[in-house]
Amino acid sequence: MCRVRPQPVQDCKQGVVAAFDAFSNKLPHPPNPVSAFFGSFAALGGLAFTEHILRLNFTEQALLFIGSFGALATLLFGAPAAPLGRPKNVLAGHFICIMCALVIYWCRVPILLAKVLIPALGISGMVYFKVQHPPAAACVIIFATTPLAKDQPGYGAFYLIAPALVGCLYFLLVQFCTGYVVRYFTVKVEPKSAAPKKQPSPKLVSFLEAHGQMLSNAMARAVSHAAESDTDDPLSHVIMRLRMEHARLYLEKSSVLRESSSASSSMVNLVPSARSSTKVQLL
Repeated sequence: MCRVRPQPVQDCKQGVVAAFDAFSNKLPHPPNPVSAFFGSFAALGGLAFTEHILRLNFTEQALLFIGSFGALATLLFGAPAAPLGRPKNVLAGHFICIMCALVIYWCRVPILLAKVLIPALGISGMVYFKVQHPPAAACVIIFATTPLAKDQPGYGAFYLIAPALVGCLYFLLVQFCTGYVVRYFTVKVEPKSAAPKKQPSPKLVSFLEAHGQMLSNAMARAVSHAAESDTDDPLSHVIMRLRMEHARLYLEKSSVLRESSSASSSMVNLVPSARSSTKVQLL
């Protein structure tokens, strides 16, 4: 039988996922040189300063500032909307890579093989879980080549907490603040409203209703003839054909008028002849 989770647990999980998604959607911002500089300076400077304070007052083995965070700063502040820089990729990618590195380190794999096997296995795990994140692979290379990273408490296990996850969370927090400031000072340009469509004049409408079909047919014939003639100057050819079409229509109209006038004159001539025949019959 499959065990059904209680409803409060499912609601809590859905709430956490929704809050995480809302937080992730607020991180991307339009990058610019100023935001990239101050975001990177605040993120890297905060870790470097905290590491310095910890080494002065607590332990010489404190490790927070590592080289892979330079690549992380480039990704989060230089290309904030990049898919590989999403919080899910940042956190899960570091977790998977460092877990692979710890397992290989605890298995006492030779150092020459471990330096190659750790990043290769970490990249493979990120691809399998679809959380690719380039700085995570750089982070485990630092673990494989740095004795101080392996000397962290818990046989190197503390490296997963600090600098990895603590540094990533701090970077995401700085990115969130940077995005808020950038969006706050960005000038919002309101979209221009579309210009109202101009209605055609009544004269144009009546003209097209009366002559639109004739004009369309004439233009179609002129363009078709110009296309078939392979001329170098199609515009002049179209104009010439339109003139010829105008002359043809004018002649057709003139012939129609001539026929109608001749028909009317014949009718006029028939009326007197009819009257005269009527008079003859009466006589």
